[in-house]
Amino acid sequence: MTELMRTLYQYGSRARITCGMEDYEQYCENSKLLEKNLQALQERLNPDEMKKLENFLYEQNVLHDLELEAAFCSGFSIGQELSRV
Repeated sequence: MTELMRTLYQYGSRARITCGMEDYEQYCENSKLLEKNLQALQERLNPDEMKKLENFLYEQNVLHDLELEAAFCSGFSIGQELSRV
């Protein structure tokens, strides 16, 4: 990813992410439900299980971030190609 692409990606992910969501209300509801369920799960886990969960969630987030960056790069590349048409 070039520096320009990284800057655009970071700006988009912080300032413009809600513009691309078709159903922001649904996103907010799901986010709250996920947080509630995660908290309930964390309350039931012992320290060892909690550490395993934290490690799993960290790795899952890393993977998800890589997928988002790849999707952005793909869209950026398509946009560049279409601008030449």
